[in-house]
Amino acid sequence: MVEARAVLFDLDDTLYDQAVPFARAVHAVVGPVEGATDAALYAASRAHSGEIFAAYGEGRDPTQAMYARRMIATLTEFGRPVTEDVALQIQRRYMARACNPIELSAPMRGLLDDLAARNVRLGVVTNGNGERQRAKARQLGLDRWMPARAIVVSEDVGLAKPDPAIFALGAQRLDVPAEACVFVGDSIDVDVRGAQAAGMGAVWINRRDAPVPAGARFPVVRTDAELRALLG
Repeated sequence: MVEARAVLFDLDDTLYDQAVPFARAVHAVVGPVEGATDAALYAASRAHSGEIFAAYGEGRDPTQAMYARRMIATLTEFGRPVTEDVALQIQRRYMARACNPIELSAPMRGLLDDLAARNVRLGVVTNGNGERQRAKARQLGLDRWMPARAIVVSEDVGLAKPDPAIFALGAQRLDVPAEACVFVGDSIDVDVRGAQAAGMGAVWINRRDAPVPAGARFPVVRTDAELRALLG
């Protein structure tokens, strides 16, 4: 078990599995995609997200054209090319939480309860649009476990992961030193290495079963249940 005075989480694909709402949005607009599981669709979208991640890393909001290119490339992989208009329809559906809700899994809720019961301080450090990321936090019900000030969004603070400064700010918001925190995230480059550069411990949640780098110096879990066993 990993012990810490505070645990900070990434939001997307860490506190909840993004594959489900992503695939739901695709199916709502274009119907079933033959041969594509929810996980495969989402993994393909991540593989085509380079320019979107780069924009966030530079403190810029990705453009609609970037999102459209990602969606077109993703569906083309599965033999379902779409127009830019259809790609943006899918993206809007994906972002519309009223018709495409997100939720915590039972093991993740259990983990947050376990940590709170031990008085471990909890927070979030996430890249993205401030209003959108805070809306996700509300839909996930994170106010049950953490105050609003503990949810740090890149657009709001003018910093973005993997800059160690945003991780340090997350620790500051919890009134603990960075060395007392563990960060949980789904990206080695953006989450794990950024947190380690800030002096934190880090856990990689590897939902897509990607290869683990040789000599990895951080714990790796693949499911919310494994994460709960490690931290709870």
